[in-house]
Amino acid sequence: NEGRYLREWIEFQRLMGVEHIYLYENGSTDGTAEVLRPFAAEGFITVIPWITFDDEVSPQRQAYAHALCNFGPQYRWMAFVDLDEFLFPVTAPDLAAVLSNYEDCPSICVPWYMFGTSGHKRPPSGLVIESYTERAFFPPPLKRMKLLKWKSIVDPSQVVAVGNVHLFDLASGVT
Repeated sequence: NEGRYLREWIEFQRLMGVEHIYLYENGSTDGTAEVLRPFAAEGFITVIPWITFDDEVSPQRQAYAHALCNFGPQYRWMAFVDLDEFLFPVTAPDLAAVLSNYEDCPSICVPWYMFGTSGHKRPPSGLVIESYTERAFFPPPLKRMKLLKWKSIVDPSQVVAVGNVHLFDLASGVT
């Protein structure tokens, strides 16, 4: 039920040079389908219904594995991000330009900066990227090291397993 943020998130991805989005939809009831329909019609996103019943295995890990197996062979890079996460380059105009500097790497781990409520008691009407501007210190203080996480951009041909939702096991043995 992230419908209110979907359009912004999808357009942000487009501005960052993302080629295609595979969106795993797990039963939203908030008008998500209507928001996604025009993006799917133009071919920018593929919506995959993703309802799982197994509590033993993370549905998110299963979705990542599904994406890698079914769509990975078409791409040099795949990023795994949630709808409340925005990858943006700080040294280039788009993600493709940044990634071109890492062609010899099997994956890139991007620091995951934690943004909080930014003082809002209720979700504001503005854009997420304009409304939520306060973040936790990076790197976090030792007592808050659980905030130190990563988002992965991987070469799908090098992934042998989804280790967890933040790191992947690679053929080279590196995660």
